Amino acid sequence: MSSIFEKRPGQWWAKIKDEEGRWTAKPLHARTKGEAKKLLTDMEMEIEAKRRELGTKGANSGWTINQLIDWCLQTYWDDAPKVATFLRKHYGPSTLGATALSEVTPGAIESFLQSKQTELAPKSINHLRGDLHAAFNHAKAAGRFSGANPVADVRKRKVPKRVPDYLRAHEVPRVLAMIPVQWRRFFTCALWTGLRKGELAALQKVDVDLTAMELTVRRSWHRDQTKAGTHEVLPIPPPLAAVLQAAIDESPSDLVFPRPDGSMWSDGLKLAPMFRSALRKAGIVTGYNHVCRRKGCGHQESASDANLRECPTCTMKLWPRATVRRIRFHDTRHTTATLLLKAGVPLATVQKILRHADPRMTAEVYGHLDLDDMRAGMDRLSAAFGADQNSNGFGTNLVPSPKNGRNGPDRRRSSKEKNQAFQWVIKSGQQDSNLRPSGPKPDALPS
Repeated sequence: MSSIFEKRPGQWWAKIKDEEGRWTAKPLHARTKGEAKKLLTDMEMEIEAKRRELGTKGANSGWTINQLIDWCLQTYWDDAPKVATFLRKHYGPSTLGATALSEVTPGAIESFLQSKQTELAPKSINHLRGDLHAAFNHAKAAGRFSGANPVADVRKRKVPKRVPDYLRAHEVPRVLAMIPVQWRRFFTCALWTGLRKGELAALQKVDVDLTAMELTVRRSWHRDQTKAGTHEVLPIPPPLAAVLQAAIDESPSDLVFPRPDGSMWSDGLKLAPMFRSALRKAGIVTGYNHVCRRKGCGHQESASDANLRECPTCTMKLWPRATVRRIRFHDTRHTTATLLLKAGVPLATVQKILRHADPRMTAEVYGHLDLDDMRAGMDRLSAAFGADQNSNGFGTNLVPSPKNGRNGPDRRRSSKEKNQAFQWVIKSGQQDSNLRPSGPKPDALPS
């Protein structure tokens, strides 16, 4: 809090924060304490006005979007090289990247994002928007920007929900048998534990305790923390222990799955081509695309089998190319979760194995139910209701009666029955409400 003090008799000074938030002492041209207080109030108002102007323009009035991003990358995102590459690639050469913070508007950001629609998917565009939104918030928290965040009024793109695929239980050994030997332990560990690619690449020997059968997940790539920023301990399944022991014995460094020279793999490691090749060799395909071998012919046709065919144009043989299912390496994590849920493991346990903070993430994204699961569930529901193929399970027969083609026995009434029911209603309306009409009540009222 600002204050005044008398340094020498008749010399008053003010202790006050300047427009950038730094404490400073300034002399006051005042002879009395009352004059000093008045000058302090005027000085506070002047500094507040400068602070507001500075907040509108930014702590560094010459800062641009690119300079803001560079500052965030050095201060907050220094351990995210992919984020740095992504942001500098798209914001760097753009007009928006060279715009001063005080001149950035929601319209300018929206126009920039629209220009990226043909180049990036909606999810990537949302990353561009989200990172810039976070950068402005970081600048506000550090006192370098105090205006309204211009990204807040820019809409998010709607991302189509993709249903990830996964390996069925009987497909896992077939695929692992087709993985190259030097990578087979890596994939095996991923399928057993659900670890991410970066967590496997950074796994160290000290993280594996084969005596206690525990595995500690605490790193991802070159960062000393995981995606969630936590350290978690997972149990090691007995079949995986021998795989980990062999990997540790052959590793020339502190890592469990290093490069041949013992160093860590880079975060640009591409495992998808290897995975697709293993799927193709294992016969896990959706069909075949038969392409003509003759150069320049261009004929191709789709089929469900790989039987040799002749080109109807030039009679050359067609080359069958397998079309594999869209399964990525990250889908090994989906496979772990789904097979655990299918085996009857409680959702809370699967959540802990995958290290999710919210069980809905585990259930909605990683727990896949296929048609066989749904059919089995409906069969159990039918058994609970005691239903068969001719009944809805609630005691009502859905099959027409062979007697009259209607549901149940014939209930059509004669004219005499209808007349008796009508007379009963008339008597009921004419008598006192405490009395009942004489005679028995008919079985049904007239329709």
